[in-house]
Amino acid sequence: MAHSLQLDLAPLIDTVNITGHVLGYGDSRLVKVEYMNSLNDYVIERIREPYSIALWCGDLAGSSESITVRDRDVTYEIVAPDMWK
Repeated sequence: MAHSLQLDLAPLIDTVNITGHVLGYGDSRLVKVEYMNSLNDYVIERIREPYSIALWCGDLAGSSESITVRDRDVTYEIVAPDMWK
């Protein structure tokens, strides 16, 4: 349903973020999502104290690819000593 644009991705992303926080993966928060099923789609998240920034990026890419059915790239930047975007 998300692939056909019938489902808003924000609640789905928030649920995954809450689950990850409960499991100790870090405190990730959705900043912005742009999904129109195009090559310009993107998600911006911030995470504080991730279990591993490299693994978290891989999890984000994998979950995005499973929903959008497209290969995704992930980039990040340090925005504070314990926070990435």
